[in-house]
Amino acid sequence: MLTKAFFIQPVVLVVVSGLLLALPARAQSDSDASGSDDPSADSTDADAAAPPPPRRVPKATPPVKAAPAKVAPAKVAAPADAARPAARPILTPNGGDAEVVGAWRRWQKATSDGDVHGAETAQKELLVLKEDLGVEDLNEMAVGFLRAAEVRLSAHDTAGAVALCRVAADLAPDLVGTHVTLAHALFADSAFSFGSWTHELKLAATTLWRDPRYFKPAVADVGAALGFALLATAVVVLAVLALKRGRYFLHDFHHLFPRATARWQSTVAAALLLLVPVVFRLGFVPTLLVVATALTLYVDGRERIILSVLLLTLIALPLGGGLLAQQTSFAGTPAEDAFVLDQGGLDAKAAADHVRLRVAEDRATYGELFTLARYETRRGKLDDAIVHFKQAASLRTNDPRLLTNMGNALLTKGDVEGAAELYTNATQVDPTLAPAFFDLGKLYARRAVSMPDDTVGMELDRAQTALATAQRLDEALYTHPDPPADHLLGNRLLLSPSLTAADLTALADAEGRGSKVTAQLSGKLLGGVDYAVASAVMGLFVLALAAVGFWRSGKGIAKSCEKCGRAVCRRCDPELGAGSMLCNQCVHAFARSSSVAPALKVRKQIEIHQYQQRQNRTAYLLGALCSGMGHLFTGLAVRGVLLAYAFLFILASVALREGVVRTPFGPLAQTLWLVPLLLAIVSLYGLSLRSLHRRQTE
Repeated sequence: MLTKAFFIQPVVLVVVSGLLLALPARAQSDSDASGSDDPSADSTDADAAAPPPPRRVPKATPPVKAAPAKVAPAKVAAPADAARPAARPILTPNGGDAEVVGAWRRWQKATSDGDVHGAETAQKELLVLKEDLGVEDLNEMAVGFLRAAEVRLSAHDTAGAVALCRVAADLAPDLVGTHVTLAHALFADSAFSFGSWTHELKLAATTLWRDPRYFKPAVADVGAALGFALLATAVVVLAVLALKRGRYFLHDFHHLFPRATARWQSTVAAALLLLVPVVFRLGFVPTLLVVATALTLYVDGRERIILSVLLLTLIALPLGGGLLAQQTSFAGTPAEDAFVLDQGGLDAKAAADHVRLRVAEDRATYGELFTLARYETRRGKLDDAIVHFKQAASLRTNDPRLLTNMGNALLTKGDVEGAAELYTNATQVDPTLAPAFFDLGKLYARRAVSMPDDTVGMELDRAQTALATAQRLDEALYTHPDPPADHLLGNRLLLSPSLTAADLTALADAEGRGSKVTAQLSGKLLGGVDYAVASAVMGLFVLALAAVGFWRSGKGIAKSCEKCGRAVCRRCDPELGAGSMLCNQCVHAFARSSSVAPALKVRKQIEIHQYQQRQNRTAYLLGALCSGMGHLFTGLAVRGVLLAYAFLFILASVALREGVVRTPFGPLAQTLWLVPLLLAIVSLYGLSLRSLHRRQTE
């Protein structure tokens, strides 16, 4: 055993020594290969082609000393700063409307087939496409989800309905119906979760206020309800005053005929006279004017002023209707196309075609060009977008929103310096525009990637300063997500400010709709006469009528007896004094009681009591028919007219709950309007009757 080890040990030592002596020679061979004149030579190929190096003895190892000179110059000769890779290019979306529609069809099919996983996948794909394309609202798809949620609600699947409504809210956060339906679903799921569904109703109200497609029709609906309430109030006031004072007009009108004329004959003649405007179709206001003319001498001062104000307001109603139509017009105007382009949904393609046609005809405005170019930028049509941005800039220079969006187009195309100049100009023109600072910060950060080490720190500081400014101006940017590096889409990386509300409103050119509405209302209310002439003549007539009423009030006309309500007329009873407020019977029964039998006096007292009871019952019946009519009948003219107008306005709002101007995707949910309206009308009705009852029992 020892002998065997004695012979093996020298052999192992010799082999190991040979290997150690061969290592420096191998290093020298590698250094010779890497230090060749051809920098593109592949050391692996050279080693394969050349024969293996011969073994060398230790004294041949001095070339190892040159190794540091070989490694260091290689790193210095190619500076790392100059070889920094450029930032990843910004991508434009590859998909479009067809991909969105395809994902929608897949969701529909998966839903109909009961494929839950497929439906969820399609939902996520829709949301991803929405972000990739820079679409603010996919309204059509959101409405589809809302209808599916309504089906779930009808099947008492409230949890499923809530889930579908939340997807709809993600697809179209600016659609009023999504928040209304979500509030309904949350209420059905848990009515005691007060904060959740009231929050959605609050969002619905806020969205309604911001969305001109719903806000302007809502204003038009309110204006229409105010107009109808005004017409109804004028009719109600004249009807109540005619019921209260008309008998005295008929009394005096009877005196115009011979004594042999029966009262029913004079009454028929008066009715025919009052119906002349109706027979000749002179219009609604002339008919009311004739009735007001018959009553103006028999009403008191406050009632006469109220009549005059109502009639003058009715005369101005066509002009107000025209202005309302002019200010609330949106559908079918360039403003609608601009709004749809700003949203960037599926209907934006048709709007873009409309605007391009106006551009070809040289009729496009700044707002149309701006929204068209912004839409083209988000859809990846950068060359067309830049052309339209330049055309918009020729109409309005140094608009910070235009500069920012045009900078986005240039940066996506790779023109970093041009984009930096536009972003900088935008921040100088409007230091409060957060997207300009945000996009500028992103540009600085991208430019710092390829900068040398001695300048990259300064560029990163500029990026951090710009981003901090943007976050200070808009706190939502603190949580703004960056796209992944392998999916660097411009619509996800950069912010694109939209058209201002003022510019959008300026595009709502109704093209003469206001004058058309004025002419239509004038024909219905004032007759087939030019509105300017008719309004001037009728307005002067109302003022003259009020002046005559105040001048002749109580002079030579019948009045109401303070006790029994009979006509106080000196032509019927010449012995009455000029200022007497009692009829002849009341004068003899109370002022001259000694000459009247007690039985007649008691009978007169019973008559007065019955008259007062009839007046109270009539007032209460009128108050039950329409709030305020009872107050007007009992002498509270101002309070009665205000109550009647408020009551009739709420009734008109309920009647017009479907709206008088069309809104996209159908009218709003009626619950949003009916619940507060019904609460208001019930409260007003109850308070009115209570007030009238207290008035009668005092």
